[in-house]
Amino acid sequence: MSDLLVLGLEENQEKVEKIVEKLEEARTIASELASTKIYIQDNRKKDLDSYIEELRSDFKKTFHHEPQGYYLVAEGQNGRCQISLPEKRKFF
Repeated sequence: MSDLLVLGLEENQEKVEKIVEKLEEARTIASELASTKIYIQDNRKKDLDSYIEELRSDFKKTFHHEPQGYYLVAEGQNGRCQISLPEKRKFF
């Protein structure tokens, strides 16, 4: 009986080890996705509101949903600018 118990424990331990490996793979993939950067080269000169609206529209066309929790970072010779693209909300 004890041999069967040990055998069962070994099988369960192997299953747990496989699950842990899969979780580590998933963690790595999630980390890579979270840090993915999309670079857009855009030389158009517009006011900021129309630029943000156009970026939101481009995002919706590309990813088929409103941006939520996403932001853009523009880097240039004069520094860095971060533009948030949250979902539009109506407050009234």
